[in-house]
Amino acid sequence: TVGKINNYAQLIPELDFYSYSGHKFGSLKGIGFSFISKKIDLPPLIWGGGQQGGLRPGTENILGIQSMQWALQDFLVDWDPAELSKNHDLLEKSLIEMMQNKGEVLFLEAPRNLNTTYFYLKTMASDMALAIFDLEGIELSTGSACASGAAKKSAVMKKVGLERLARNGLRLSHSPFLKKEDVQEIIERFKNVMDKI
Repeated sequence: TVGKINNYAQLIPELDFYSYSGHKFGSLKGIGFSFISKKIDLPPLIWGGGQQGGLRPGTENILGIQSMQWALQDFLVDWDPAELSKNHDLLEKSLIEMMQNKGEVLFLEAPRNLNTTYFYLKTMASDMALAIFDLEGIELSTGSACASGAAKKSAVMKKVGLERLARNGLRLSHSPFLKKEDVQEIIERFKNVMDKI
């Protein structure tokens, strides 16, 4: 994803597809772009028009395309991966200190996005924790999927051997332009939550 890993602009020739969602880096929703290997004979999903080499019918979303161009241009000017990495590390170290024995930040040594922290609370299911964090102005994701109205356990935590805590996983995603002052605000709000748990 643009801006979430250091080498997002380096394409690997062995891969056949790259797809990007524009809203991930600031464009209007519903627009994106793809790179498709020339060795792939991709049939259209919908028939009826000759746009984009016969791959799709319908009027092209010119406003969305333009918004994506502007968003990417601004992004390339403003994004500083070194600063993002430094502030992300500061955030995670602070969260570890605050949680102490109440939870744990996961995947610290794993290759991952520069703007995502995955953690769990030992004594509280994620759906309950979401409400407490929400009251402090911190929006999180549980990392779980829902089907037929029933929340499923986090597949990620089950895969790493933490199945007994799979309902406790939480994901914090922040802006790719995270500043030190943003980290300080998150830490203060997070501390308020920890004081209530």
